[in-house]
Amino acid sequence: MNTHTQCLRLLKALRRKRGITNFEAFAELHITSLHRRLSDLREMGVVIQAKETEAKHKRYFATHVPADLLDAISGKKREVCHA
Repeated sequence: MNTHTQCLRLLKALRRKRGITNFEAFAELHITSLHRRLSDLREMGVVIQAKETEAKHKRYFATHVPADLLDAISGKKREVCHA
C-alpha cells in the first residue's frame, strides 16, 4: 500500500466517532508507522487531537479536515497526499 492510500484510509478512520489507536491502525489499515502518517496529514492541514484511553494508550481524532481532503476521501479527487 502506498503512502497516498495510507493517508486517505487513515483520514477516514480519524473521522470516525471512535477515532483510531496505534494498534488499530496496524491491525485494520496495515500502517506500521502511524506517527509518520499523522505527520503527513498534519502537513496537509488536518488538525488531529490525541486523547489518552483508560489503558494509557492514545486514541487519535481528526477535528478539522480541509475541504480538498474531504473531497478526496469521498472519491471526488485522488491526488492529495504528497508525502
